[in-house]
Amino acid sequence: MTEVCGCQAWLYNSDVDADNKFALHQYSPNVPVSHEELGRIGVLYFRMDDLDEDEKLAKLRTERGYSEFDVVQINSSTPAEKLDIFFDEHLHEDEEIRLCLEGSGYFDVRGSGDQWIRIRCTPGDLLIVPAGIYHRFTLDENKYIKAMRLFTTAPKWIALSRALPETEALPSRSEHKAFVLAHRSGAGQAIVIDDGPQALANYPHARKAGGLIYLSGFSSRRADNTHRGADKLADGSFALDVFEQTRGVIENMQTVLRAAGADLSHLLDVTVFLTDMSNYKRFNEAYNLYFTAQSGPARTTVAVKQLPHPNLLIEIKGVAAVAKDV
Repeated sequence: MTEVCGCQAWLYNSDVDADNKFALHQYSPNVPVSHEELGRIGVLYFRMDDLDEDEKLAKLRTERGYSEFDVVQINSSTPAEKLDIFFDEHLHEDEEIRLCLEGSGYFDVRGSGDQWIRIRCTPGDLLIVPAGIYHRFTLDENKYIKAMRLFTTAPKWIALSRALPETEALPSRSEHKAFVLAHRSGAGQAIVIDDGPQALANYPHARKAGGLIYLSGFSSRRADNTHRGADKLADGSFALDVFEQTRGVIENMQTVLRAAGADLSHLLDVTVFLTDMSNYKRFNEAYNLYFTAQSGPARTTVAVKQLPHPNLLIEIKGVAAVAKDV
């Protein structure tokens, strides 16, 4: 086994201990998987040294918006049918965050070549499994784990089995495959602008890889951290206008696309997040100022409970083609 910042990960050998899912399932000699290799499939690992009051955990929760949590225990008394569901190969539409508090267990995740990688979690190991990746969980031979589950809003960890044909067509699956492809061919080029709103965590405004530009989610935030379409009133409250926020979002995207050598006409697909579908008509009125059905990107619009700032009514992310002359 190899230590990955405290986390042990290796290629899963399905030819040994075939009837015992709780075993190590290692090759001989073992084939370790590094922290960097896990990162290339979107799996993130953090080590928490003090499970009662770890400053790193508090910082991570603030940066990633994990405002909620619960604690679960799985052991030899857990119904077998429930353990079978955990071990069935599946994905989630949201990332899955687990901090091991006591005991131990295995997360198996599919690598870039669709091979299984087994990751052993012990107390202090925090694992983030991205949306759209096929994975499964099992206890190890100790048959006990106590874990904290973190999430941004009410948990929606619906297990979507790989055996169902519709699972492969889910947007989260397509996005994860694009992420893996970009990182398999190299990390690509990070696009970070200086003359606009800066990211509030360690991610670029966009990443160019494989002939595509992957745009992070954009709001109407300005460089001074105020928001277009959110005007402060005399009583301290804010008047929110989805029309102006939509224009601010699209123009922020335009700025980053230009930095990547493209423009709005190169957009292929966008996903729109609205906090209230009653704003859909007014949002469309602003959106239609920039795009036509013939030249605009494919689009999906979904309602979300909230966005990272209380003044935000809309966020948009997208994928664009790299301009041919770039």
